[in-house]
Amino acid sequence: MVSLGAHVLTQPRAYIAAVLVLLKASLCRLSQLALNPKPQTQAVKAGTSTTVVIMQDGSVRAFGSNSKGALGLGDADHRGDDPGEMGANLPAVPQTLS
Repeated sequence: MVSLGAHVLTQPRAYIAAVLVLLKASLCRLSQLALNPKPQTQAVKAGTSTTVVIMQDGSVRAFGSNSKGALGLGDADHRGDDPGEMGANLPAVPQTLS
């Protein structure tokens, strides 16, 4: 994870550049999922720190911050912040009927 640091508050151009780098990295992660030839996405909902994707096959994938298990994957590991966690490697959220 990239830290913007306190010094960027005094250097607006550096701050903007850092934000653009983070945005590009996030979009690259999303494109790894969306451009995977199988399965395709049906809908995407992006929040402040998490993103949920409904796939064409009805499965649900979630990535981003997983504080207190917010992604519904049964653990507290963040998803999409390390290489190899996106695309086919992103687990489906278990779905249960209640």
